[in-house]
Amino acid sequence: MKNSTKRKWIKGISVRGAALTFFVTILLVYGVGMYLFSDFVFLQDNRGAVTPSAVFLEPEMPLPATLVQQTHREEAGKPGENAVTAGYTALPPALTEDAEGAKNILREAGIPFEIRDTWSTAPAGELLYLEYAGTSDETGYYVNPAVPVTLVVSGKKAETAEDNGKNRVYLTFDDGPTAYTEEILDVLGRYGVPAAFFTLGTSVEKYPAVARRIAEDGHLLASHGSTHKYESIYASAGALLRDVQAWQKTVTDAGILPPSETYYFRFPGGSVSQYFGVVQRRNMIDGLHGMGYRIYDWNILTNDGLLSTRPAEMTAEEYWKQTFLETWENCPSNTRIILLHDSTPETAALLPWLIRYVIDEGYTFARLDQLDEEYYMK
Repeated sequence: MKNSTKRKWIKGISVRGAALTFFVTILLVYGVGMYLFSDFVFLQDNRGAVTPSAVFLEPEMPLPATLVQQTHREEAGKPGENAVTAGYTALPPALTEDAEGAKNILREAGIPFEIRDTWSTAPAGELLYLEYAGTSDETGYYVNPAVPVTLVVSGKKAETAEDNGKNRVYLTFDDGPTAYTEEILDVLGRYGVPAAFFTLGTSVEKYPAVARRIAEDGHLLASHGSTHKYESIYASAGALLRDVQAWQKTVTDAGILPPSETYYFRFPGGSVSQYFGVVQRRNMIDGLHGMGYRIYDWNILTNDGLLSTRPAEMTAEEYWKQTFLETWENCPSNTRIILLHDSTPETAALLPWLIRYVIDEGYTFARLDQLDEEYYMK
């Protein structure tokens, strides 16, 4: 009985020993393999590089519409001195001034480059930013000549009629920024169309980066007040002015609205409303003018903010387009200001159709601050 137990015990040790040996062998093979593989990847990453490491940071997405640099990981100390020592090519600050100049500088330096068109409200062919492997300081740019530079330029725009000052259309968007605003900005950039965004202070607080992009993309950042709560903002003339001041503080504190003598405002619901009478209206307008604001209503719309009230037999797209066409055809003024909202997905989806329609009708788009006079119900 004792011998049997002893044999089982010895057999158990043998099995455990074999398993342990097998496990240790697997770990050793795995470790050696990872070491060799890592070295192989390192060598692959460094083929053709002129620096100790060819690992570069990927550009942030989405890229801003201003000149940016794609920096190298090894930039301790003074970037310029380290870059030249490592074999980078020094280029002058003029590299970022314009596309043609950048091409000439890169050709003379023998650095390969490529052109990539993107959509922006900037004129076609304008240099927006660079993507390159390297770094920069106040003396200029230091570019790895083994990695092609990408010049990102503003793409070709849709052809529009010549602007004669009388065929202008002004696109305006209320209640943003929202989750749909960037899609709208992409569409506007694709067609090279400027717009005015009457933003809410509470929305800017939620989407400050989008509000900043509105301004950076060349659009007019305007005020729609802070809260859009009719009962409180129209409680008195002073209540509205305080609401507008709150908006201005929000966008100024966020570094989005530079100091100016002139700002732009749209009354939530319009400058004529059941929420205030004639005397209060006059006091509000006088107060806004005293604060440096110009006031704008609209005369063409899509009812994109009222899609839930459309007739049951109509789709949202049908109702949107029909409302636009009816108000477009019956517009009582040569000044055509279109009211849209960047708070609905339908507007983002149908905006290209509207832009093409306006262009086909022989009109051109302008930014609202190009309008010589205010536009509101007198």
